[in-house]
Amino acid sequence: YGHEGTDDPLLAALQREGDDDDDDDSGLASRRGGWDSGMNTISFDELRRATNNFDAGCRIGDGGSCVVYRATLGGCECAVKLLSAEAELMEVKQFAAEVEVLTRVKHPHLVELYAYSTDGGSGCKCLVLELMDGALDSRLLAAGTGTGKGKGTGKGTDTDKGEPALGWRQRVQIILSVCRALVHLHSLTPKPLIHRDVKSQNVLLLGFEGDELDGESVAKLADFGTVREDTRNSDGRLRTSQQTHASTANVIGTRPYIAPEYARKGHVSEKTDAYSMGVLIIELLISEYFVATDPGVMAHTFCLEARELIDDEMDDTLAAAIEAKSAGFAQCSWASSAEARQAAKALAAVAVKCVRGALKRSTPEEVLPELERLARGALRTS
Repeated sequence: YGHEGTDDPLLAALQREGDDDDDDDSGLASRRGGWDSGMNTISFDELRRATNNFDAGCRIGDGGSCVVYRATLGGCECAVKLLSAEAELMEVKQFAAEVEVLTRVKHPHLVELYAYSTDGGSGCKCLVLELMDGALDSRLLAAGTGTGKGKGTGKGTDTDKGEPALGWRQRVQIILSVCRALVHLHSLTPKPLIHRDVKSQNVLLLGFEGDELDGESVAKLADFGTVREDTRNSDGRLRTSQQTHASTANVIGTRPYIAPEYARKGHVSEKTDAYSMGVLIIELLISEYFVATDPGVMAHTFCLEARELIDDEMDDTLAAAIEAKSAGFAQCSWASSAEARQAAKALAAVAVKCVRGALKRSTPEEVLPELERLARGALRTS
């Protein structure tokens, strides 16, 4: 899939399709208000124009050496993720990995890549992604348990944006979407993919403005620069934690979402993602963002307590700790009924299964039926 005659090692490494499909002046095919299904490259100059020369007024997010801008291309609003020329080699490799993964992997709960550019001046590179409303982490900061005790006004008002706390149906739908995305990645053949950086910052939301689901609400997993391939046994099944691990010397991810066996030994499997998903469930249950105060260390007291409990595999104690941290769910605006509080306890039990020690930890595929049952129940109890 290399490109002859290029001096850009990233461009040579990218796997892309339809090299000769489009030669129009705009750099994009005619889309009649949307994007066609094939992958496209796009000129950096066009992205510069679409973002008003990457104006601060179009800026909607940032992280590391990347800045994200809002743009309109082909009649479609999109997000332009700019990787600066000062990016480290690891970030450039992650850019290439994200293009490769999103070029060949499609799913309703994976963020969609529309196009990319590698011809930016001074080595700048861009991804053109579907535009979402924002990440889950900002909604987790909405007035703690949703009791309206924050600085905002009203029931569960976000202290910064005036957004209501997520409702129960929304919380279940978000984690169900993440689980489905992971099951899809883990079931790819011949080589499954392990995300390695599942966290609330990488879960993007669309249509979650209020505290109820509607037909447009969707949650998608994003940021695939840390993805790595796993291998299967001869029977085609994923290796389990009792078998040989895929190992890596470079532990990539975000505390406290990193599985203990990955942090200590570099062991990577579908259970690595399961652990991260379990931490995400706990965040949704206690309405707190674990790394909000200090992204560099696992400073959150509850998480430290949970890790000790996990090491001892005291499942019942951990479930009780989650419930106690959220005040028994009784004060949560999203668990106003006895049925919802009981369902929250069931979701806490799923979290426990996901953050156990590796030998006993459930995979996303194993807990998916339970999450689907909870989602169906949420429709009845809301």
